[in-house]
Amino acid sequence: MTYDFQRREQELAASAADELPLLPLALNAVEFVAGLLNELPAVDLHDPPTGAECRKITVFQLAALSVRTCSAIVALIRIGYEPESHTLKRRSAECLDRVTAVVADTSGEAARQWLAGRGRTPRSTAQRHGSVKAFDFYSQSAHALGSGVAHLWNPPMSVPVDASIRSLVITPFRDRMRANALLFDAAYELGAIASGIAEVYSIAVLIPAEVASALKSGREWLEANRP
Repeated sequence: MTYDFQRREQELAASAADELPLLPLALNAVEFVAGLLNELPAVDLHDPPTGAECRKITVFQLAALSVRTCSAIVALIRIGYEPESHTLKRRSAECLDRVTAVVADTSGEAARQWLAGRGRTPRSTAQRHGSVKAFDFYSQSAHALGSGVAHLWNPPMSVPVDASIRSLVITPFRDRMRANALLFDAAYELGAIASGIAEVYSIAVLIPAEVASALKSGREWLEANRP
């Protein structure tokens, strides 16, 4: 048996517009935050930097990391590597958790610690500022754990069938519901990070109407199509 991964990737990319209605939302959110970062004023640093300056630098860097991470999530999902995008989903959520931590700590110490490579661990940050349950779930795919392989079974483990007819899928494939849910999460997290930018930089940030509207309709689509 031979496997043509490239052809399968191309087939899934061609069908993405029909099967991934939340794809434009994620793409627009990436472009929105990337444009926002490009418009932010430069930070004049003291020596040593003040707490306010550390907060701005940290949020800027985390937002930039989030933009690239979410763009990579979109690229993987488009061509059938949704399970592999889980690792990046964990990093995307971590970016938001850390931005939330920096926004909450007006002294700038959390930002200073992050810039120095110290401070809370990713899981500890998720416990305090995010969802540790989601962090642990996506960590299964971030490491070579047996539990992470569960995302590759067809039919999924949630479907009660005899084990003899369940197969391990090694070629690109698409779970429409899970793929769209990940695209929605990426867009939502970018929007929340934009709010963090507004808070730390003390500027007004207006979420584009098309992004705000797509977030609302995207949530409604997920609720309507939930198994």
